[in-house]
Amino acid sequence: MSRRTSQLELPGLLALGFYGVNAAYYFHRGEPWNALWICHLSCVWIGLGLMLRSPALNAIGLLWLSYGFPLWVYYLIFEGDLRATSACTHVGGMSAALLGVRELGIPRGTWRKAIAGILVLQQVCRMTTPAPENVNMSAGVWAGFERCFFSSYAVFFAANLVATALIFSAIERAGERWIARVTPRDGGPPA
Repeated sequence: MSRRTSQLELPGLLALGFYGVNAAYYFHRGEPWNALWICHLSCVWIGLGLMLRSPALNAIGLLWLSYGFPLWVYYLIFEGDLRATSACTHVGGMSAALLGVRELGIPRGTWRKAIAGILVLQQVCRMTTPAPENVNMSAGVWAGFERCFFSSYAVFFAANLVATALIFSAIERAGERWIARVTPRDGGPPA
């Protein structure tokens, strides 16, 4: 096993562990649907991506976490409910994903796969989670946004999908530029 491989295995295991501990917390509380939030599930993709050295899996996890991270911060500001397990999936997951992007890169077109995954996940959540919980905004306009921006779920869903696709595409391009800056021109490992 090379040193570079082992450098990714530990963060990969940690990302999977972050998800596992957070999911266990929600199951213990009798709220298993909360384990399906995209930002928590992103740690599974990140962990598998790092363990398998898969740039696409890691990048999908990064994009998914980029989707959920700002919403989590919004939730913290207005709900004030910070849990250590949730902080691990968000902050720890983001750290692991960025390390993975630095080492593995971001394959072009990953944003499309991440969007497709979100659409599948929203359908799973729509069919398996309580509608009032609105996991991954699968059942309605996110609380508070209906009064300000969106009068119907269809408009909210379409606007959210387009905005997310644009953001994912921009993050992918920014990641490509970042990799180009931190990778030596001789093709060797980043400094």
